[in-house]
Amino acid sequence: MECHRVNSELSRKDGYQAQATDDSESANASDLRTKLSRNVSGPQPQMTPEGTIQTLFNDNGFFNKRYSHSTETIQYIRPTLTSSLKNHFDKSERDLADWMARPQNPAMPQRPPFPEGPLFTSNYEGASSFSVKPAVIKGDYAEVPVDLEYIEGTNRYRWTDTSILRRIDLKWYLDDIRFEEGGTLRKNTTVEYDGDSSVSE
Repeated sequence: MECHRVNSELSRKDGYQAQATDDSESANASDLRTKLSRNVSGPQPQMTPEGTIQTLFNDNGFFNKRYSHSTETIQYIRPTLTSSLKNHFDKSERDLADWMARPQNPAMPQRPPFPEGPLFTSNYEGASSFSVKPAVIKGDYAEVPVDLEYIEGTNRYRWTDTSILRRIDLKWYLDDIRFEEGGTLRKNTTVEYDGDSSVSE
């Protein structure tokens, strides 16, 4: 399936309507800032790995997050993350700030040093719906497949991303996501660049 940005309205479970546009991303960020300023609780870890993933994907601040790992997003979902993943995002935020502060070539646009598109799913257009499948548990670690579907007109695109969780004090926390199309959440949110002051095409 050819990847491109769309403006069509996407339907998902529970009747929620999501729109994959820059405007909706700005609205999502504003909504998260409002919730944080009002001390509104974000998603919380659950007693089962499937429960934690269902809680995350049911939340608009997680399911529809695009383009960047903003401070608001990570702070909002922070209660559901392992300490290791929290530390990873903290480092990524510092590295991104360093990258933004470096000299830029004015003749070339500044491009982010990590993949664009949805943060927590592997299809560029995002997803219309999801279905959390039974976990495979090995000790204190679990893998939870999540079947996702994107619908555009009469076309349907289906894939499966796998969430990796760790059990801590009887509750399950997100530690990473392995994407069907390659890569992982940690890899995609690692800021990597060559240190050159120019931006390469």
